[in-house]
Amino acid sequence: DLAIINYTSGTTSSPKGVMLTARNLSSNIEFGLRNIPVTNDDKIMSMLPLAHMYGMAFEFLYPLSGGAHVYFLGKTPTPTVLMQALADIKPYILITVPLVMEKIFKNKVMPTLNKPMMRILTSIPGVSNLIYGKVRATLLNTFGGNLRSIVLGGAAISLPVEKVMRKIRLPYTVGYGMTECAPLIGYSPWESFRLGSCGRAVDNVVVRIDSEDPENKVGEIQVHGDNVMQGYFKNPEATAATFTEDGYLRTGDLGIIDRN
Repeated sequence: DLAIINYTSGTTSSPKGVMLTARNLSSNIEFGLRNIPVTNDDKIMSMLPLAHMYGMAFEFLYPLSGGAHVYFLGKTPTPTVLMQALADIKPYILITVPLVMEKIFKNKVMPTLNKPMMRILTSIPGVSNLIYGKVRATLLNTFGGNLRSIVLGGAAISLPVEKVMRKIRLPYTVGYGMTECAPLIGYSPWESFRLGSCGRAVDNVVVRIDSEDPENKVGEIQVHGDNVMQGYFKNPEATAATFTEDGYLRTGDLGIIDRN
């Protein structure tokens, strides 16, 4: 049954009311509970708007269903505000957009690592591991000391920042989704996440690339499964244009899927 009409931001065209069912929501929550374990001792900080499906599903519905305590950040997440809140709440997971992480790295991490002496030291095998390990420990402690995972979504992350995150072995991953899928399409745990990707197709949808060679030739990403919306509210023309003849959602995004 129809549960929510969630309006898109209008970044691709005029805003549309996305008709999401109870199954769309529960499918995402079930995926979260299966793949990102949560207990009633865990805490999470919500900084995304609840009108945003990413925030609603994964900063509210999923952790609440797992028994976690949800804290709402009532201020703009500037680095200073964010760091203080993380230190106070000590969340088990940080769910945010890449821009927030990029600000933290550009303001706090990169200036230190870019110092001439640091550049020399991080070029020495063995010594670099010690330095990156120290940066990782300091950063995770700054984030409250309880983080098991950092999940980024909503946009691609800056490659220079991501390379530094990888060097210090920060437990981050980048997912992919859209309001029309309530929202998940791609996710991988940080241990198996590949640099520059947005994870693997989640197990409750089928993802295909509209291309003659999906591993090498870019094509539209198309999705079918339990996460996919009913259609657009009072907009049959947009709904018809968004689905293929065999029932796949046209995401309007381009990509490839490699053998991993």
